[in-house]
Amino acid sequence: MKSILVKLSMFLIIGIIGLFKLKVHPFIEDTRMNNVIVVYKAKQYDFEVPSYTPLKDVLGDIDFDEDVNLDAINEMQILKDGDKIVIPQKTEEACISINHASNLELMKVSGIGPKMAEKIIQYREDNGYFQKIEDLMEVKGVGDKTFEKMKAYICI
Repeated sequence: MKSILVKLSMFLIIGIIGLFKLKVHPFIEDTRMNNVIVVYKAKQYDFEVPSYTPLKDVLGDIDFDEDVNLDAINEMQILKDGDKIVIPQKTEEACISINHASNLELMKVSGIGPKMAEKIIQYREDNGYFQKIEDLMEVKGVGDKTFEKMKAYICI
């Protein structure tokens, strides 16, 4: 019994020391700042924001025109260090929702064939809805070039 108590107390002490070293305990405030880039109409806006800041908090600092398509992004997305968010513009054609589109609807997008549409739907079923259109690059087979072709035609 004594050895169990000694092992348990050592485990607790190591855990508490680890929390202090990682600075993730409730007594230390997280003061790290995240550098975030927001792109709208080929203009880049650089922000330095505290941890756990939602995208909507920085959108107020940008002057948008009537053609901004804020419906295509998740304004409640929590910004992380190094994020680059591209704010889409409204197009005359309706965009295809990568979260709700069927196989046939996805294949209307340039760069998406039958196999890619299946992969997107399978990824969506396995991992849940996409949080931003850039998350589509996590689907196997969607690289930077493919994403660039399709980003003007897709939305969340």
